[in-house]
Amino acid sequence: MGLESVELVMAWEERFGIEIENPDAEKLVTPRDAAALIKRTLDGLGRPMPLPEIEEIVKETTIVQLGLKEEKFGFDLRFVQDMGYD
Repeated sequence: MGLESVELVMAWEERFGIEIENPDAEKLVTPRDAAALIKRTLDGLGRPMPLPEIEEIVKETTIVQLGLKEEKFGFDLRFVQDMGYD
């Protein structure tokens, strides 16, 4: 994982008050993957949150961290190949 990837994961961790282990973070290919992992993590902590709410926070955080225009964001876009992010 590059520095930008680490910073993005840290931003999600901060927003959701969770910890994402490196092996799990390295498997994240799309924002949808991140939202699903965060949902499972929150559920496992006994802090369930509706998926649409998680997705909105993931979207907002990703756009800010990557400096994307909203129209360039998509839940099924790949961070590296489609968004040009490491």
